[in-house]
Amino acid sequence: MTEEDKKKEKQYQKEWAEANVAGDEAGKKAAHDKAEALRANYGYSGGADGSQNISIGGDWISSKANTSYANNQKGQSPDYGTYQSDLDRLTQAQKKYQVAELKKARDKALQNLDEQEQSIKPTYRNARNMTSASSQQGARSFAEYMANRGLTNSGASAQAEINRQSALQNNLGNINTAEANAFRDIANQRTQVNNDYASGVASANAAIQQQYLNNLLNYNEQQRQYIQNLQNQANYQYAGDYQARINELLAQGYSPNSREILELQALRGNKQNALLNAQLANANNLVSNGIINYNTAAGAGMTVPEAQDLYARQQEQAQAQAAWDRYVEQVKLNNAIALNNAQIANYNSQIANRNKTGATSDLVNYSTHKDIVGNRFKGTDEYGDTVYDTQGIANYIAQELADGRISNTDAKSLANNYGLNYYRLTPEYQQIREAMWNTVGREDGEEVLAEFQRLNPSVDDRIFRQLYDDWEEVFK
Repeated sequence: MTEEDKKKEKQYQKEWAEANVAGDEAGKKAAHDKAEALRANYGYSGGADGSQNISIGGDWISSKANTSYANNQKGQSPDYGTYQSDLDRLTQAQKKYQVAELKKARDKALQNLDEQEQSIKPTYRNARNMTSASSQQGARSFAEYMANRGLTNSGASAQAEINRQSALQNNLGNINTAEANAFRDIANQRTQVNNDYASGVASANAAIQQQYLNNLLNYNEQQRQYIQNLQNQANYQYAGDYQARINELLAQGYSPNSREILELQALRGNKQNALLNAQLANANNLVSNGIINYNTAAGAGMTVPEAQDLYARQQEQAQAQAAWDRYVEQVKLNNAIALNNAQIANYNSQIANRNKTGATSDLVNYSTHKDIVGNRFKGTDEYGDTVYDTQGIANYIAQELADGRISNTDAKSLANNYGLNYYRLTPEYQQIREAMWNTVGREDGEEVLAEFQRLNPSVDDRIFRQLYDDWEEVFK
């Protein structure tokens, strides 16, 4: 593609990203169609998301990966920078859009609260005026009543005035209290709106980051599979003489345990196995048991040297297959570690977002948590004695810790009150435990634990010790 057309393609990609952020489906389609028309001039398509390289004939190819293998650049990988930078820009645009939407909702809510607050003083001022006026009207009516009976200066008149003034002050005090409560309610709502905004930003960023990691992992897996297919095709080119290709690679400095050598050995073994199947059908006992003499060889239609050669080749093939099986298991383990590393990165991102937004603003004091636990999880047994649902309390503390509504110190005190292990209730323990219990062996779990501890030096060591002890219990 010429430099001019590359610039056009970049412009169309930018138009698509802007339309995507704005939710403009028609704009996305128009930008995609223009980019596809441009790529068609060069005999390929970018696929649904524009990041692939699909020939017009329908085969998925990558020109960069193809060039890398064509030039036999051992140890190098294709350049994924363009896709990742595009993905970075899209992720940032999504974050800006989400923050803008959340800010718009927050500002609207705050504006409504401001309007409500402005109406409080006039409302309660009118209430005070009406209460005072009503009290004065009552005083005049009572004075006229007493005057008509010649009791203006009596003790009853003075006591009535004292009572009226007392009632008036009580009523005005109630109105003032209600006004103060109204202002306090507005302030609490305003704080809640700001907290909801901060929490919403953190949640949106975490979700977008998770999507970003998934997209990147999926893309890299596509690239890995494609490169593996290329390697397989290259290996099958040497089907006539796999050993010759193995010798070539060894001469170039490849390790006998390298993936390329192991794959070729497995293919050579499969080929030999196919050639030997007819002979093995007649000499199954001979080959399986390694019993080779004149009679058994003759019964299989072979000479003794031929039988010995057959048995040796089968043993060689079995060893090659065993080496390949070990390699496959190692690949599975590496993939599992890579997945756990991605989970660790996402976990760290979530913790960073939670810390950045100041989760302490959601903290509830210890006495409130204590009252909730004491009331919600309290019961009686068949003898009328007080009992507590300790599993329910454990779930409650774990959830409050995860949501940032209880401090570590208060959670530890609350757990100790009911004989619970605080460290097993922490979000860090739950996150790491899930990753460990998804592994397949004792050493794999310990490796995951060690990786978490290396990447999270600020986490309390006692949590890691508790995890190690619990993991050891699994294998007792």
